[in-house]
Amino acid sequence: MPKRAGPVAGKYRRLLRTLHTTDTKRPRDHLLKREPSTLSVREGVWFPALAAIVVAYALLGSLRPVFGDDPFFMLNDARWLVEHHEIARVDHFSYTAQGQPWIYPVGGSLLFYGLWLIGGYALLSWSAALTTAVTTALLLRRESVISALLAVVAVPLIAARSNVRADMFTTVLSAAYLALLWRWHRTGRGRLWLLPALMIAWVNAHLGFVVGLGLIGGYVLVDLLEFFWPDRRRAAAERLRRAAPWLLATAAATVLNPFGLEIYGAVLRQLTAPQLEVMWEWLPVPLNWNTLTLIGSPLSEQGALVLLLIIAATAAGIAAWRKEFGAAVLLLGAAVGAVQHIRSEALLATVTVIIGSTVLDEIRLPVGRRWRPVAAALVAMLLLVLLVDMVPRKLALRGSWVTLEYPEGAIAFIEREHIPAQILATRFGAYFTWRLWPKYLVFWDARTVPFGPALLAQLRWLAVLPPTAPEWHAAVEHYDINAVLAVAGPNGFRLQEFCASDE
Repeated sequence: MPKRAGPVAGKYRRLLRTLHTTDTKRPRDHLLKREPSTLSVREGVWFPALAAIVVAYALLGSLRPVFGDDPFFMLNDARWLVEHHEIARVDHFSYTAQGQPWIYPVGGSLLFYGLWLIGGYALLSWSAALTTAVTTALLLRRESVISALLAVVAVPLIAARSNVRADMFTTVLSAAYLALLWRWHRTGRGRLWLLPALMIAWVNAHLGFVVGLGLIGGYVLVDLLEFFWPDRRRAAAERLRRAAPWLLATAAATVLNPFGLEIYGAVLRQLTAPQLEVMWEWLPVPLNWNTLTLIGSPLSEQGALVLLLIIAATAAGIAAWRKEFGAAVLLLGAAVGAVQHIRSEALLATVTVIIGSTVLDEIRLPVGRRWRPVAAALVAMLLLVLLVDMVPRKLALRGSWVTLEYPEGAIAFIEREHIPAQILATRFGAYFTWRLWPKYLVFWDARTVPFGPALLAQLRWLAVLPPTAPEWHAAVEHYDINAVLAVAGPNGFRLQEFCASDE
């Protein structure tokens, strides 16, 4: 005879019969069963839609013509390599620094040159906008409205460093590095094998590859700070142990470039060049009331910078209060770096969005999870309004993918009339070389390093002196200058006096 079930077993059997019953007298139970799946479907839809709108805003908002002198010194380097089948290690383009050491990664230059051959300046412009969009996408964290909102604020700073210049590679790769390293710190999971692979591309594209090494050092510091807490120590040690081979491989990958270890000498020369002190992108951000008032224009580069500085400082304070000292150190470090050098603004954006959103997402709100789709909808509607307003202005770019600030008319005149060399171009020396080399050499261009601070100071001084000044006579005799290509710029130029002079 089988044993009779005890009271506990009987309760479980009755519970199972209740769960499997088809009784429809308890509709609330069925509603509760369906609610999680409905909510998960909604959560699976709203964030990808919001992310797509944010990335579209970054793409279209950063689309603009090619400008500045940096794109053309890179195109000049690539053209030299293609035509002479050797990488330039000295200056070949000027009559003032001919033969001076010049070491610069050529991978980015070749990429720009290839894009120009395929699609001209239009494709170069779109590549810069695509870099901004990809960088923005890397900053987004799954189902985090805060990361999406911060990414929108960060777009002007990312776009400022993602125009057609080598710095765009450091901007996007910094975002990729921090996203990988921060995910590893938070979860112990991630594709760290991508770090050395990306470093090979980075060291061959821009001298900013040292930023990647700095981010690795930042990650190591973050996990070492975890050792102060016994309950976090073992997990942090395990993460460091597992990550160590990939981090060491990343450092070793930096020598996989045509210059080997000499690339570090190029970085040192770049960072210690005295002329950097007068270049605007290396200047500090003035901390005063006028700067703070820029927060009223958060869609501008300056307003976004001020707003992100405040957000980074706030998030750092919250992280420190929670004893997340690693996050606090990185946030404050990025903020200080951006204040010291405007050039670091994109790194501030990257750190604030990725790490700051993690800190802010941990704030418990009384409304629960349901606020996220509502907030996402509001952000999406705002961005759609901005996109609709932006489209007509971006359509006007068709056919004008190069800024009008270049002296194209004057250069065409020089080429047509065969003006004798040497010519002193007061601005856009690399563009001058791109259009007129090898027939004409240049006085100075955006590379700055081969020329030294004395030549830059001489150029700035000549721009404000009248043609009768002894300094002009000395420069003309020393460099055999036969003409001046005067382009309006921040230093000015006494054009009327030159036109009226018999000198």
